[in-house]
Amino acid sequence: MDNEVNHVLLTISLLPYITVRLAHDLCGVSQAARALSCIARHNLFIEKLSVSEIDTFQYVPIFREFLMSKLEETYALGKLN
Repeated sequence: MDNEVNHVLLTISLLPYITVRLAHDLCGVSQAARALSCIARHNLFIEKLSVSEIDTFQYVPIFREFLMSKLEETYALGKLN
């Protein structure tokens, strides 16, 4: 997996819901919108919610738990940027 996409996925796993704008602001990655849309379009553990005019996404719960455990491991190893 691309490092930039990996960074986006891990960082946004901290939140139950995420907008493209918030993903961009949190991650500092210009491709956050593209990454989220692409992953959701291919049904890869992220769902696009239609609760508002703003593109909002959420992880499938088990994938979010997996990512949060990876984030904890990364943080514990001092690898978090």
